[in-house]
Amino acid sequence: MDRFDSLKDALNWSWHLLFRATQQRQSQFRIPSIATVGIDGLPSNRKVVLREVRMAERQLYFYTDFRSAKVADLQQQPLLSWLFWDARRQLQIRVKARAQLHRGDELAKDKWQRIPVPARKDYASITGPGQPLEAPDSDLPPQWQSESLDQSLTEYAFEHFTVVVSTAEALDVLLLHRKGHQRVQFNWQDSEWQGEWLTP
Repeated sequence: MDRFDSLKDALNWSWHLLFRATQQRQSQFRIPSIATVGIDGLPSNRKVVLREVRMAERQLYFYTDFRSAKVADLQQQPLLSWLFWDARRQLQIRVKARAQLHRGDELAKDKWQRIPVPARKDYASITGPGQPLEAPDSDLPPQWQSESLDQSLTEYAFEHFTVVVSTAEALDVLLLHRKGHQRVQFNWQDSEWQGEWLTP
């Protein structure tokens, strides 16, 4: 990709690529890493699927199981960091954000209704993510063996479904380019993005 001509160009292009990742499955930004502070005080990161981006609100969404460790982390410390990397464009975007959990509310209900039956199994296990198993199988109830599972039999999993809405407070954008690397940082201050160029 071309180098950035201005701070505004870097900011707009970054948000554009993040938004586009929610529309294009092949986007390398679609499955970023997020890092949280664990209940043990240590950093922990993992991959998630970027589900939605709202540029005007500075929001990035992902879904998770309420029983997961990341939820416990965010309940204790509602801060997280996103890491996006596009190898083709040689572009890295890091986002520091404040998280809000939505479980059982209208927002969660709206998102849940859009999830197809096969994808609901991600929230349907008997035990929560990260719990020990006696065998290498998934811990799904027997009805999930059916190839034509009725949607009504999946509704119990809504209890575990959680939407994480994170509001960006800072962005760090790094572009590796043969004509010279570029790095820019943005912070949300006084109701607008304040940016500055940094040494790559």
